[in-house]
Amino acid sequence: MKNLQLYILLIFTICFVQTKAQSGLSVAEDFSAKDVTGYMHTLSTYLDEGKIVVLPFFTTTCGSCNIYSPEIVLSHQDFGCNQSDVFYLGINWGANNIGVADFMSAHAVGYPCVSGLQGSGNEVNELYEIASHITCLVILPDGEIAGQFFGPTYPTRDTLNSLLISLGAEMYDCSLGANQLENINSRMEIYPNPVNHNTKIKLEIEKVGSYDIEIRNTTGQLLESFPQNLDSHQNIIDLNLEAFSEGLYFVHLKQNGLTLSTEKFLKI
Repeated sequence: MKNLQLYILLIFTICFVQTKAQSGLSVAEDFSAKDVTGYMHTLSTYLDEGKIVVLPFFTTTCGSCNIYSPEIVLSHQDFGCNQSDVFYLGINWGANNIGVADFMSAHAVGYPCVSGLQGSGNEVNELYEIASHITCLVILPDGEIAGQFFGPTYPTRDTLNSLLISLGAEMYDCSLGANQLENINSRMEIYPNPVNHNTKIKLEIEKVGSYDIEIRNTTGQLLESFPQNLDSHQNIIDLNLEAFSEGLYFVHLKQNGLTLSTEKFLKI
């Protein structure tokens, strides 16, 4: 009986220590990392904007990641799909962009994710001293790590949402018209198409402001990216594609990392 009591006490102690802290940090370290679309995210940028940042650290193969990532997806939707006062950024360990993109597709992940091998996810895992997956950190605008979720207290929609609400975040359902929906009727047209050397992009937007235009190949590799300050609802942009080889390409109109419109063109 005495040995059994000692065993139970040992298990309780291990669980208590495990739930107390996963990352060895109490204050966030700044980092920059590219998501699978090639968009660069810098932690301090979001914190300086006054956002609470949620960092789910995951692998594409761990069982708990497959179980609890859908819970984080629901929380992401509850707080405005990164267009309100909470920003979600997935940090992968060990996979490339294709592997992470497949994981995102399988679990309907709507927040951006950084791969371990191509997006600096491995380095961010090491920076935050992440020892197991899935781990989810909640970071306040002043850099304090206010919450850590990991086994056996894995992140769920309810526990994550409860913490965010207690920290002052406001729930904002994506379907109610978060900021990104202001441009849901954005339109893009490429002409002439197929393209020889020069073509034009016709953009129709509902909200003027700063945008990014990206050109990617069929594997998703970012080939060119350039910012555009669109001060009109209708815009014509000239493209010189002489340096591009023959093949199929995709043009993405993005704002704050969110893809608003996509069109393809054929270079001949």
